Amino acid sequence: MTMIEEIGARILATLEETWADNVFTLINTVYEPPSSADLEEYCNAIRMLHQKGIVRFSWRILKAGKSPAMSEAETAEFLRLMESWFVLGGDGNWTCGRGDIRTMDIPRLFIREAGARIAEKLVDERGTEWWTQRSKTFDKIGDIVLAEWNLALPADLSRIGRPFYDQVERLYGALEGGFPVDRLEDYLYGAEEALPGLMPNEERIARLAERLLLVEIPEDRWKRHSA
Repeated sequence: MTMIEEIGARILATLEETWADNVFTLINTVYEPPSSADLEEYCNAIRMLHQKGIVRFSWRILKAGKSPAMSEAETAEFLRLMESWFVLGGDGNWTCGRGDIRTMDIPRLFIREAGARIAEKLVDERGTEWWTQRSKTFDKIGDIVLAEWNLALPADLSRIGRPFYDQVERLYGALEGGFPVDRLEDYLYGAEEALPGLMPNEERIARLAERLLLVEIPEDRWKRHSA
């Protein structure tokens, strides 16, 4: 897979739930962190997706609920001049280079049904935002708790996949919130109560809490940029 294909895959996966977003939010999502070196690659990834017929474009306009499709002429011009829409802001994020993003019509990217099917498969196989440090840390937390729980959980983890990942998400939030060890142990007790095949075990919970507190949680990039 080329890097342009990888960025195309990230774009599709980002749109797996919503099917649409503006092109500025997307570039800030598929790169971590965004940089001036990314723009040509990102625009070429969008061109590739459009050429394959799995995305289309519309306008995000200020009138609530309105998102008119780009005409063929507008689409052709946007594809040709796409890079000119972007400027790297002082906060390190890409924004609109043609005016105030809050007060003007800006391009949106939609995935078609074929793109949505690819996106769903990507998320199933690679996870949500697999390229981010948050996702890698989430996986690390999952590996730690599975190493402790694997003897008690059923062999077919697909039966409890969603509940398991819900518990890992809660543990991530507790670590991100800087919870002390006793609060974290409360979360772990609740997790072990909630999952089939597990009975809460105080020694295991204490051991898990000690290991999880050593995990370094990355700073939330969206909170950082909005601060």
